[in-house]
Amino acid sequence: MAAGVALSLSLGPAPLPGAAWASSSAEEGPSLLEDRAYVFRQPRGAALLEGRLQSLAERTGFTVRVLTRLGNDAQGKQVLAIDDPAVRVALKALDERGVLVVVTPDEANVLQFKAGDAVRAVLPDSFFAEEINRFGNLIFVREEGVAEATRRAAETIAECLEGPSPGCKVVPGVTNTLWGFSAIFSAAAGVIAGAAAKYSRADGSGALKGVLFAGPLWLFLLGGVALYPVLVRGGAVQGAADVALFVAVLLVFGQAG
Repeated sequence: MAAGVALSLSLGPAPLPGAAWASSSAEEGPSLLEDRAYVFRQPRGAALLEGRLQSLAERTGFTVRVLTRLGNDAQGKQVLAIDDPAVRVALKALDERGVLVVVTPDEANVLQFKAGDAVRAVLPDSFFAEEINRFGNLIFVREEGVAEATRRAAETIAECLEGPSPGCKVVPGVTNTLWGFSAIFSAAAGVIAGAAAKYSRADGSGALKGVLFAGPLWLFLLGGVALYPVLVRGGAVQGAADVALFVAVLLVFGQAG
């Protein structure tokens, strides 16, 4: 078995009595979904996710396994996931083309991952770090629920492992928070460019000269800080809106006074 690198695997509690993998026989190995923490209240939700992961495995050879667990034993003592027998079984089944997603609902961040070498070649550590920050945080879990956090994390990995050229450097999709920040920096770039145009026009140099002079600053804010994080996540519509905002602010501040 190829060695995988632990990405936030400081996990853990003891297994629940009588809990079992959602499906599959012992000969087939662990199921792709073991909901020991009963995160999925509706069986249909669990079945849909497991079916999605099974389809991915059959079509691509990449395996994404999801294990949900409680973070404390019967006495209320915290147990690291690495000490959880269920996690140990899942880790033994993990090969170079596999990903283990461990979900612990009673921890500050509910998501933890371990990926095999072939997966890490197309999904870098920064991808999993972003998954943890986006879907595992307390705000997302409070608003969407642990089941949705689990589903989104696993679905996103599956999406990135599909296709003729699998892989993602970042987590696809633009969150409202990210778009909000990009809009702020787009507006800031517009303020700088507009102010430069205004003052350059006032001293007789011409508006264009002022805009070009301030170019390194507003281009960095607009392109590097505002647009790049949005566009690399597939946010073409949001990017176009940011450009429109930049132009509008530039015109307003360039003509003010």
